[in-house]
Amino acid sequence: MAAQAAATRDDDSELITSSGASEDIGEEVSAAQSYTEIMIVDDEAFREGDSYMTQIERDGKWGYADSLGREVIPPIYDNLGHFFDELATAEKDGKCGFIDKTGRQVIPLKYEQTEAFSEGLGMVKRDGKWGYVDTTGREVIAPKYDYVDFFEDGRAEVELDGQAFYIDKSGNRVE
Repeated sequence: MAAQAAATRDDDSELITSSGASEDIGEEVSAAQSYTEIMIVDDEAFREGDSYMTQIERDGKWGYADSLGREVIPPIYDNLGHFFDELATAEKDGKCGFIDKTGRQVIPLKYEQTEAFSEGLGMVKRDGKWGYVDTTGREVIAPKYDYVDFFEDGRAEVELDGQAFYIDKSGNRVE
């Protein structure tokens, strides 16, 4: 049974367990619910003005709370990623997709694996192959690659049949 936890936040990411163990003590935030673990994230990707999104875990399931410990996304997911381009990877019952900061499934949990967004495109794996979706869930680059990486300056490194090369956001090979 999880104990009531108090969360703290300072200038760095910090993991606080139900025992309250922490090396650095910052601004105190009371958790309104009982959680097994609370992960305070101090990162631009999680900020909403002066507010922060906080990963919470209860009974092996993950969700998010706001900086005051109020549950925003109930802990119903087997795994959650960080927010990039306003979306976070989410996994439940072996299927992956993306949720927004309200918990709405923006991109349905239908993929084998998902990775974070970069430059407006998220990485998705279907039938053992990787591709990219936009923030609406449209497959912009169909899953056909053995490996994909984040987009940077409009291009991403991919691998197909043992050959590595770069593609643009339309899937065209570029140098």
